[in-house]
This record gives sequence, structure tokens and C-alpha cells, in this order.
Amino acid sequence: FPCSVDLTARCPQPRTCSDRLGTPAMCSRIAQYRLKQAYAQAMGWSVKMFVECPRDRVPNWNVPPGSQPWLMHRLRSGKPGIEMMNWGYRPSRADEIGVPLTTSVGVDEAMVGPYFKPLAKAGRAVVPVDGWYEWTTVGGVRQPWFVQRKSHQPFFLAAISSYRAHNVVADDTGFVLVCPTRGGGVVDAGDQRPLALEANSAALWIDPELSVEKAAHIAQTSALAREQFEWFRVTLEVNRYASNRSDLIAPLTAHSFA
Repeated sequence: FPCSVDLTARCPQPRTCSDRLGTPAMCSRIAQYRLKQAYAQAMGWSVKMFVECPRDRVPNWNVPPGSQPWLMHRLRSGKPGIEMMNWGYRPSRADEIGVPLTTSVGVDEAMVGPYFKPLAKAGRAVVPVDGWYEWTTVGGVRQPWFVQRKSHQPFFLAAISSYRAHNVVADDTGFVLVCPTRGGGVVDAGDQRPLALEANSAALWIDPELSVEKAAHIAQTSALAREQFEWFRVTLEVNRYASNRSDLIAPLTAHSFA
């Protein structure tokens, strides 16, 4: 789940908490190309609760940090919600305490670190996705790979958020993805991957009544295994932030890796 390089402009490299923890900084991408009702159905929620609106985000095959993907939660008195939310968290007092923009965090730091534990306690959420990208270096070029479930069904990435139902969504409201402490990337063991959950585990993760300790147990024991995914090389157009079309996730060859 590493940082990619734009072929026409340098990829913005905000320092993240991962930099401080000695793990790879992530400037990563996800695919979120279905309608929100499809993700609600995948979670087992009633699709009637989520009417598609003209102002809703368009399907996106190449979602970078800094954008506003769908975030699923139960932060409104336990009621299911799907919101467009900033991918990245930096509180308004960040300049005072010297904290950089954060887009991802290891699960141990998320659960016990003083900076993130309040988010893990009161702002757990998931990002519904159809897959994510990882990169390898081939001849000095960053080669993107698309990772998806073998079933081709949506799944959910664990997140923690500063969103609260009683607050107005401000500029510093956002979320960070939670990453396993161990396991590496799917394509490259030296990288990181997001904490991917199936629907039942995702529903437990976002349960507002669940303690941080029990949520940590879910994170440590319920992640989808590497064997449940397939991955393949895709076009270098993925490296361009502005690229967004369905053929970005088409395999370069007929052979998939799993």
C-alpha cells in the first residue's frame, strides 16, 4: 500500500504518522466504483435508507488520499450512515503540536496511542472498497497492481475518524485507514496493506458499543487473509491522479496472481 509516483507531476508527499513510526509512508489509492446502495447492501443494511443524490460522488476507480470517498459508520446514535469524508486527518491545532497530515496508522498505534485512541474509541468507521493498489518498481518505473477479492465483491477497510454526528463537518474532519502491524503488502511483503474486513467483522468494528479493547481484538484476528485476494498488473495511467475510468483495473495480461 505504498506511495505511487505521478508521471506528470511529483506525488505530494505529506508526512504521515507512518513516517514517525518507521513504517512506509502511504500515498495510496483505492477503487470505489459502485453506488453507495451497493455498499449498504454488502454490509447488510437496508438500501432504502440511502437514496442516491445528484451531489453524490461519482464512481471512482482511482481514489487518492485528500479526496472524499464514502465512509460507513454508526456514529449517529448507532444509526447506519454513509458520508463523503476527507481521507486524511490533521486537527486544527496540528501546527501547535507539530503533527503532520495522517492518512494511515498501524493498528497498535491506533488503539493505544494518545493521539489516535480518542478516534478509535469514538470514531471507528469503515471505507467500502472494490479493491486497492500496490506498487512495485520495474526498470525504475512504479508499476501499479490492482488487488481485489477473488469473489470480486466489495469489502471494507478499517478506519478511525474525527467525525462526530453532533459536530459540523469542518476542514479538519477526516479519517485515517488502519493497517495491520504485521503481514506486509499483498504484492510486496516489504510494503503495507490496509486492514481489510468482511461484512460481519466490519459491522462489529463500527459498533459504537464495542470497547476499544474488543475492537483491537477484531483488528488483530479478523483481517481478510492474503489467500482471499487476487492481484495483477494494470496500466501506468493509475499513476496519474486525474485518471478515473473503468479500464484502469483491467489486467495487463490474462494471467492473474493469487
